[in-house]
Amino acid sequence: MECGSIYLRFTNGINNMTISNDPDYQAWLASRTKLPPKVRGRPPKYIEHKGQRHTLCEWSKITGLAKTTIKQRLHIGWSVSDTLETKELVNQYK
Repeated sequence: MECGSIYLRFTNGINNMTISNDPDYQAWLASRTKLPPKVRGRPPKYIEHKGQRHTLCEWSKITGLAKTTIKQRLHIGWSVSDTLETKELVNQYK
């Protein structure tokens, strides 16, 4: 049985167990190549500090700093240790 609706298979007494035990179906299934799952988005960027390696989001939870704060500090040239260890807000316009 190449194709058929669920209704026709049901009325003819063919169910999923019958199809899965069919040797032709087993050969067809074995011949298919399994593709790896599709990766969505960019891979995470890791930040290493004092021997610990975490993502930006994880460092945000660990330090209590906002993700945008960490990202901006690194973007303007702060070192990783200064970025993660400075808790107070630094106002550059004072």
